[in-house]
Amino acid sequence: MDKEEGSIKFTQPVMLQSFKDEFDLDNQRETSTPAEPGSTLPKVPKDAKVDEKEQTYFRSGVGKLLHMVRWSRLEVYNAVHNLSRHMKASISVHVKAMHQVMKYCVSTPNRGWKLKPNRT
Repeated sequence: MDKEEGSIKFTQPVMLQSFKDEFDLDNQRETSTPAEPGSTLPKVPKDAKVDEKEQTYFRSGVGKLLHMVRWSRLEVYNAVHNLSRHMKASISVHVKAMHQVMKYCVSTPNRGWKLKPNRT
């Protein structure tokens, strides 16, 4: 909150910390974009799905990212939307893409919605 400017900024630092704590982001390289430019997530072949534990991990991560999009990080909308299309079944490429979005959010902690009411 900036009282002099009369604004408040939503950045969700607790959610960013949960990304660090709950998801394997240490193995991910630094990224300046939420998704690989020009890439699309492939459809899931019938015989290549991740196991149920990994699918639950993926759903949990995408759910947290959807919360981030809704309340503070609109710039990752397209990447998260594409991930959410694979909530029923995913493959390791989808999990890697989820990690990239999370790593991007963690590496840009000061981004968020800034609200500044106009009091007239």
